[in-house]
Amino acid sequence: MGTASVHDIARTIAKFQLANPNVVQEAMAKYPDNPGKAVNLLVKNAILTPWQASRLIAGDHQGYRFGKYCVKDRLGATPIARIYLSHDIDSGEPTRIIAFRRRHTIDARQVEKLRNALEPFLGWKHPHVVNMITLGYEPQEGQHYLATEIPPKTTFSEHIKTHGTLAPEEVLHTLELVAQTMAAALARKGVHGNISPESLLLTSEGSIKLDEWAWPTCFDHTLGAEAPDCHRLYNALSESTKIPLGDVRNDIFFLGCLMHQAVIGVDPLAIPGSPPSDRVESMIPIGNETLPGSPRLARIIQSMTSKAIDKRFPSPVTLLDEVKQAQRAQNARSSGDVAGTTVFVLENELELQNVIRERFREYGYRVFIAADPARALERYGSTPFDAAVIDVGHLGVEVLDAVDQLRAAAGRADQRLRIVLLLDRNQSHISREYPNEPDLTTLIRPFSVGRIHRTLQGLN
Repeated sequence: MGTASVHDIARTIAKFQLANPNVVQEAMAKYPDNPGKAVNLLVKNAILTPWQASRLIAGDHQGYRFGKYCVKDRLGATPIARIYLSHDIDSGEPTRIIAFRRRHTIDARQVEKLRNALEPFLGWKHPHVVNMITLGYEPQEGQHYLATEIPPKTTFSEHIKTHGTLAPEEVLHTLELVAQTMAAALARKGVHGNISPESLLLTSEGSIKLDEWAWPTCFDHTLGAEAPDCHRLYNALSESTKIPLGDVRNDIFFLGCLMHQAVIGVDPLAIPGSPPSDRVESMIPIGNETLPGSPRLARIIQSMTSKAIDKRFPSPVTLLDEVKQAQRAQNARSSGDVAGTTVFVLENELELQNVIRERFREYGYRVFIAADPARALERYGSTPFDAAVIDVGHLGVEVLDAVDQLRAAAGRADQRLRIVLLLDRNQSHISREYPNEPDLTTLIRPFSVGRIHRTLQGLN
């Protein structure tokens, strides 16, 4: 394609409303026989962008407009779409245009699939989402396009590489924001489906935004070998766990992998040369020793990245609840408060159960109560608690077997478990069999609920 004439360039600029016609005419009149100099003058005066100028000089007559959005620069490309920087001609607001390649939208059924996937997000304004403005069709280009706000430039992976790992409180804050956003999307019947180090973005204010909601995974080619790495990992996880690709539990798994990376600085799924299925299956869960001062955060990440569906958080809401409990516990450790501490109480007298539950909640504990020791063992195996109050006097010495099993389970998991044994007067010998330790003590009746609380505090 040869160099365009001044007349052709002026006509193209007018056709796509790229600049004020009067300003363009002045430049063209100054260099009537030199289109390069005329266009460069417009670039120098910030009337045109270098990208627009190079296309105009080359004689390109298309690719400058998508609906009411004027294209200013090319930002990148994927196998699915070309991505442009643009602005809204009506409002002047900068926007991003994702122009889907024609071969992926030639089938009306594929377009309908795309529209259905994006429906929950179009027009939705959320502070932690790269908001989608509209899904449109530009007849002159023969292309469907998605207009969004401009995303932040810093990806999660770039931040980790530049600044290193995150502190536990930073990881919990990030989890809180993402879980809140995922829960809000799910309430609109929307699922992200593409959680990756590139779709989690960090703003200049230190907050986060999630990008690339739904659209990258709703094209048929993303199920094959040519699919981007993130999509192939999603496919591998879905096949391994037998849950659909659109299930939010897949997002929770890959969000957990990002938080694992935030803690250790390395992507746990980055195994060069291995197929996605092997990378998912051979991923090593985060160890408790990695976060000795934040056992709750370690447990949260372990649950998020569990390949056993029954051990993974079932929804963003349950994840968010656990994150908030962990934040309260983290704050409690620094302030000496008990807020957020989970306590399992083994007690068989209903009246005492009610009193302990009410008073402990007033103190700030998160309380679980049962009369059956098996319930405590089952709970600790799935979601470890911080402390246990066990009424040996009311349940009998047989409950000491459960005490031993709980302590053994905590030791295997390398987790701290504080235990207070409540004894009757005739059981004082048990205090010799279970002498006071940093994580265990006994109380002999009579005592108040307040004294139980103060005894637990003394084990902190």
